[in-house]
Amino acid sequence: MERKSGKSVAFGIIYLIFLLIVSFFAYRHVTDFTGKRYIVICAVLFLFSAASPFILIRKKWKTPIIVKLIALMIYPLLCFYFTEKTLGTGFAFGSAGKKILIGNYGLYALIIWFIFALTLSLGISFFTSGLLFISFGLANYFTILYRQVPILAGDVATAGTALNVAGHYTYEMGICQLMGIMFVLAILSLALFYREEHENRFGIGKRLAIAVVSIVIFVAAARIVAFTDFLENQGISVHVWVPAKTYRQKGGLLTFGRSIRNMVVDKPEGYSTDNIKALMTEYPSDSISDDKVRPNVIAIMNEAFSDLQDVGDLPTNIEVMPFYDSLTENTIKGWSYVSVFGGQTASSEYEFLSGDSMAFIPAGTTPYQLYIKRFMPTLTGNLLLDNYFRAIALHPYKPNGYNRNNVYPILGFDQFISVDDFPADTPTMSQHITDSADYKRIIEEYEKAKKESDEPFYVFNVTMQNHGPFSKGMENVPDEVKITDEELDMDGVQDYLNLIHESDRALKELVEYFENVDEPTVIVMFGDHEPGVGNAFYNKLVGGNKNNLEGEELMNLYHTKFVIWANYDIPEADYSKENAISINYLQSLMLDAAGMKMSGYNKYLLDVMKEVPIITANGYYGADGNFYNTDDEKSPYYERLQQYRSIVYNHLFDKKGRVDEFFEYSQMSPEETAKVRQELLSEKHIVHAGGFITAADGTEYNYTSSVEAINNCYNNGNKFCELDFLMTSDNQLVCAHAWKQLYKNGEPLEDAVTLDEALSCKMENQFTTMWLGSLVDFLREHDGMYIVTDIKQSYNEEGAKMIAEYCPDLKDRFIIQVYNEEEATVMEKLGFNNIIFTLYRTDEAERTADALMKAANKHDFVAWTAKKAFITDEFVSDIKATGVPLFTHTVNDPEEMKEFVTKGVDGFYSDVADFDTIKKELE
Repeated sequence: MERKSGKSVAFGIIYLIFLLIVSFFAYRHVTDFTGKRYIVICAVLFLFSAASPFILIRKKWKTPIIVKLIALMIYPLLCFYFTEKTLGTGFAFGSAGKKILIGNYGLYALIIWFIFALTLSLGISFFTSGLLFISFGLANYFTILYRQVPILAGDVATAGTALNVAGHYTYEMGICQLMGIMFVLAILSLALFYREEHENRFGIGKRLAIAVVSIVIFVAAARIVAFTDFLENQGISVHVWVPAKTYRQKGGLLTFGRSIRNMVVDKPEGYSTDNIKALMTEYPSDSISDDKVRPNVIAIMNEAFSDLQDVGDLPTNIEVMPFYDSLTENTIKGWSYVSVFGGQTASSEYEFLSGDSMAFIPAGTTPYQLYIKRFMPTLTGNLLLDNYFRAIALHPYKPNGYNRNNVYPILGFDQFISVDDFPADTPTMSQHITDSADYKRIIEEYEKAKKESDEPFYVFNVTMQNHGPFSKGMENVPDEVKITDEELDMDGVQDYLNLIHESDRALKELVEYFENVDEPTVIVMFGDHEPGVGNAFYNKLVGGNKNNLEGEELMNLYHTKFVIWANYDIPEADYSKENAISINYLQSLMLDAAGMKMSGYNKYLLDVMKEVPIITANGYYGADGNFYNTDDEKSPYYERLQQYRSIVYNHLFDKKGRVDEFFEYSQMSPEETAKVRQELLSEKHIVHAGGFITAADGTEYNYTSSVEAINNCYNNGNKFCELDFLMTSDNQLVCAHAWKQLYKNGEPLEDAVTLDEALSCKMENQFTTMWLGSLVDFLREHDGMYIVTDIKQSYNEEGAKMIAEYCPDLKDRFIIQVYNEEEATVMEKLGFNNIIFTLYRTDEAERTADALMKAANKHDFVAWTAKKAFITDEFVSDIKATGVPLFTHTVNDPEEMKEFVTKGVDGFYSDVADFDTIKKELE
């Protein structure tokens, strides 16, 4: 036997002090010592840990391979047992099926053996994996305690948000959680003080080989478990809609592993963007030019704003929401069903802003954290399209919660006001900024915006006052509302009711302010979820075990309050109880009731709401009043919901194929396009490339797009002038058909130059070169002329964007020529109403009757243009069927024009600037 060295004894004493501190700290947080056997196990584990520095370290121990193998087989069972006990979900080892036990054991073993293969050390692998598993158990225990929902794979991304509020909770636990901590300390002691004799150490080559093989096996096994339907095919179907229940029935690690598969988003069966595009004919988006109400919009997601008295019999001495209950005039209010309970606030937030139901988004995931990486159309983007002055996001808490600081700018918010932007002395309740102070900030921002612009104001506000944890005697919370049934006065419920009472009072202040505002204003407020006030209270309130509820009984815990109020006439309605809706419809209901513009998606959702008024991650109610599971193929609403599922997939997941025009307001003005089309039919003539212009020496030029040419065009009374555009080397638009037209020092250019160089040149060595800036100056000084663009060098999209940004007020004075149907969509998104589809670059398949009709149905073109070779009786007939005028180019001979008119051509591109005489002959 070896002697202990002084250093070993000193280290043992230091470790013992560490052990005592950790054990004492953990012991102080134990409030439930139920279970004698668990107390005994805790004591044994503690004694082992305390003795290890002085017993195990005495010598080096020989560990036969068979002992290691047995340890590697038994240790996953120990981790399985202690982790489940730490979780505290009540997993029954005795009654669990074989596949459940084998599945859980396999996952524990996979992780432990993987770490061992990398380290070839029992101590390191056992401690690392044990710490990982017990941490998983403790994290879930406290999450369930305060949120009633355990951790799923998608929650890993929200860990930062959880840490934001972690400091506000008190961490009380039971004897089983202490036992888990003692288990980790015992394994740590073993790892530190069990010294093994190493006889045949593996060389670096063998160690690397073992590591590589283990990584391959681990990745392959993890892929099978997490990214295939292997578990499902084995009959292990984990329904994570009620995670606490599945944790209890299937085991924590198996449920968590199965939830990873739920994060993998597969295309819905039969998914096609063409099906969504087809819906646009039935549900066209309103145009921003439509004459509809544009009120100030104040959208508030109020933390945990719900009525526990709607869940069960909860008597109180006074009304909890007297002002809310009193609202009737110009008010719509009721119940809004949600998909989350006690937490995951951003899921409800996403449903409201997007219209997408969480029923079709992987369980346990939060779109803000995982899926929104680039712009997607939502309420915010649409209001900005409708020229709202500003889009403000306001949340009086830490800005990084649920990744909001990154997501809000992506959604279009141009200002995010967080807790960092509030004064230090802002009033608080339960350590959070009050709703009253929050709403005063809304009013302050509104008044500031009105000084800067007459355009309507928009704010989306996520409050914080009513956030948990809830306990008796919460800081700065009034004590007006009292529960009159002593058995229900538990878990801080009375304090929660007083917080809601204060929220109601703050809502009254906000409404009374905007009642006296002259501008139309709509306020929509809704709760994100029921409060996490503890299972004991809910069990008492519903008269049973909350965690055993299913179907309709479970749904009763997933509704909050909402209200839509306006300071002008809107229809009144009550959506309470059997008339309730789910939160994914609330945005559309608000827009419709307020008389505002709606996207095609909003209109679609209102129709779906008639058939399926309530849909959440837990299931849905049909218009027949029956409850259905989302995947119930026998439901009469199954096909409709599969269609809705495909739309949600297109909206959130299909970044490249998303049909934006279905989700956004249209930027097109049919009235503007019709007006220009009528003027074009009347004129019958577009001056081509500025038209003929005569130089000082009497030489006649065309294709100049010069200052002299456009002045000549205007002076001859022409309304439509086509100009060619080139992109300079410094990315500016200059008017020219080719660089060789520009002469510098008497020599033609060979390639692109800067704008300054181009403007120093002479067009055809005779005329003044024009660029976008001088053209815009001309248009501002000369009313009534339209410019038809012909942007060269494949810069059509980039050039059109420059025009849109350089002179947004003149976009309707430009008629953008496009060369394929996809470009038309781009130009519409840039806000151009007037588009000509010129067909000279198209192939024959793009000029068939079906292709022409499809393009015309999708886009409101001012005209088609085609080269003379395309003009046949059949082609003209196909064009006429679309209802869009046909122009041809380039025609200068009056007799040839007459011939084309007889074939049905409506007008011409022509170099002739003095067209009046020809026009009279054509008429």
